[in-house]
Amino acid sequence: MPHWSRCLVICLGILGLIFSGSCFASSTEESIAFYTHQGAKKASEMLDIHTAIVPIIKQNDWVKVGLQPSGKIGWINISQYKKALQTYYQPQSESFSVTVTRDKNGKANTAIKGYRNGHLLSQKEAQKLYEQMQSQGRDIRISAFDQPFFDYNLITPFRIINSPLSVPIKLNDLPQLEPVQTVEPSL
Repeated sequence: MPHWSRCLVICLGILGLIFSGSCFASSTEESIAFYTHQGAKKASEMLDIHTAIVPIIKQNDWVKVGLQPSGKIGWINISQYKKALQTYYQPQSESFSVTVTRDKNGKANTAIKGYRNGHLLSQKEAQKLYEQMQSQGRDIRISAFDQPFFDYNLITPFRIINSPLSVPIKLNDLPQLEPVQTVEPSL
């Protein structure tokens, strides 16, 4: 295998590792069903996972809650609520690896393997993930060149300011504070 093709495989592998992000992504279940009465078949509305709720009373698998700040009163199924929280806060990870090999004629063969939460993806899903991460990489590079850090004067924050605010203060100039006494609470 020529040296440049090994470098290509290594670079693509590193690129895959860089952009294989682990993020706490919200899942498909981003809302909590809010019912008008206990045991209802249909939810009256779907609440955002971050809605402030105040539990009032628990009965079997249901909790009567009040919504803040609206004050609406309704019911939430405990198992549905727990499932929504678990799926919302479950870490999601996606990664891929790219292997480029050459046959005897020098033709490049590219194999892409993708993983989501540790499970192997189909070739079509892996290709889609690869293209998505490549476009994210391009976006990052483009935005870095749109506003290079050289546009900003990095020395400005470290410039010495000759103003009354930069007058040196001696330790003896500071007011002396009395020591604070702490009192133990009596039981």
